[in-house]
Amino acid sequence: MIVKQFTSQGLMWLKIKKYFPQPKVAQWIMDNFNSAEAFLGSPKTELTKKGWPDPLLGKFFAAKKFNENHFIAQLDNKNLRLMCIEDEHYPLLLKAIKDPPASFFYRGNIANLGQKIVSIVGSRKCSERGKSLASKISRILAENGYTVVSGLANGIDSAAHIGALETGQTTAVLGCGLDMCYPVSNKHLFNRIANAGCLVSEFFWGEKPLKHHFPYRNRIISGLSSYLIVIEAGQKSGAMITANLALEQGREVLAIPGGPFDSYSKGCNQLIKDGAFLLDDIEELKHFFDVELKRNTEAANDPFIEMIKQKPRTLEELSQLTKSSSPKLLAKITELEIQKIISRDENNRFFVLS
Repeated sequence: MIVKQFTSQGLMWLKIKKYFPQPKVAQWIMDNFNSAEAFLGSPKTELTKKGWPDPLLGKFFAAKKFNENHFIAQLDNKNLRLMCIEDEHYPLLLKAIKDPPASFFYRGNIANLGQKIVSIVGSRKCSERGKSLASKISRILAENGYTVVSGLANGIDSAAHIGALETGQTTAVLGCGLDMCYPVSNKHLFNRIANAGCLVSEFFWGEKPLKHHFPYRNRIISGLSSYLIVIEAGQKSGAMITANLALEQGREVLAIPGGPFDSYSKGCNQLIKDGAFLLDDIEELKHFFDVELKRNTEAANDPFIEMIKQKPRTLEELSQLTKSSSPKLLAKITELEIQKIISRDENNRFFVLS
């Protein structure tokens, strides 16, 4: 019963992954052989001729003899599944990149990756405005049938996952084994995605979130979608690494601009200078995606909203401009926050989410 959960090609890649977990080894195999089965069935002379290192021959022969039943049972016990590049449901966009993962583990609904997908990334250190935008954009996309893909990191990634879960589907790509959550603070979100979305990793269970794992993870995040949206990214952030990978993969990059002295957005501003699409209005989502935007017409005609739209304002500034008493003003602000029309940033200034 357990074996039926895996294709014969998947089992071959599981054997290889057991002894050669490094993605670059799997890439060499794919570059030199038509299938995992062809690699494992090749004689020593053919391997050597193709450049296989002699020190790895011992592991190669061990992989040929490896009985995967024990590992299949472990996968089943951990509620994990395996997808290999030869499986018919392997994501087509991911397969098209120059270094696709030969196989990856997943938990949850893998069908999410066969639908419309948008990847969203940003910095861990971000503003409240950035998180609000990530959440809002993700809600709109998920509501219109898109699966939002991100990396489960704190900050923008988490906000994107949370927003998507409110109205639809999301997938998180991890830089560690799927039997652990990184960061630990996102354990609740990790469990929500496992139950209502999909978790993906090319790393074996038990593998820790090591620094060199994340560029591998990032290429999957960008590779799964034709579009990558970057919301607040420092110049040397992981989000910028993902953006550059997306450009190398021939994907479209959309960036949300920030102020000229806003450290949160220096990376985004640079991407726009370098040719990324500028996304400075929610309405512009319609130019790139098949979405319908639900408008709050009452809010759109509200002078109070227009006042905040001009620029973010503090409570004191709003009180002076509206000549309104504090209790009445606070009631108005609270109502708009509950409706997710406005929010406040880290400097306690109110801004319009749309």
